[in-house]
Amino acid sequence: MTAKPKVYYFPIQARAEPIKLALAAAGVEFDFEATPKEQLKQDLDHYKFGQVPRYVDDEVDLCQMAAIVRHIGRKYGLMGKTEAQHAAVEEVMEAIGELHGTGFVTYIRATSQEDFDALKESFWKEHIEPGSETAPGSRGAHAAYLSRILAANKTGYFVGDGLTIADLVVANTLELFIAVYKERLSGTWPDLVEHHDRVMGQEKIAAYLQSPQRLAPLMPKYVQ
Repeated sequence: MTAKPKVYYFPIQARAEPIKLALAAAGVEFDFEATPKEQLKQDLDHYKFGQVPRYVDDEVDLCQMAAIVRHIGRKYGLMGKTEAQHAAVEEVMEAIGELHGTGFVTYIRATSQEDFDALKESFWKEHIEPGSETAPGSRGAHAAYLSRILAANKTGYFVGDGLTIADLVVANTLELFIAVYKERLSGTWPDLVEHHDRVMGQEKIAAYLQSPQRLAPLMPKYVQ
């Protein structure tokens, strides 16, 4: 009997969550092992870059989140049906990774509730607010770009006519922005929030979300 895939990470969601969502979407049972931080630099044979997440299955032993998610996507049919769709999935992954990373780094800089409120407003105006994508000096990823791609595909998914890794990573990032902006986000980008709800409401994913394997999120300190 083939052993279950195993995910190694700290006992929180964070960068392991897209991996778990992908496995859940594929209907693949997996094991999880909480990894002590001090082990990472001491065991470079297994933690090749001194980092987690790490993922092991019957084919690979990988230690970079994006590489792991892509591997799972290819293995279980979550990267689209053609090479063009495969490339489009990766395109969305790159964009949402930038938006998530920029937002999270912005939020965790806060040293007080007042500071956090100012930083989240600044990020909203630069990346979430409609029209921010065309503002003078605009740079980086924007919610408007995601909304446009989703609408253009006309299927309720970002690529093709079914769930892909692109949908999972976008939905995972929207978890952060929904927590930070709440009704403001759903009022401004109802299509993106509806997409999030559609993805997270899929039967296999919903079952994972209710399971003990769904750990606590890593949220900026001042999110209320």
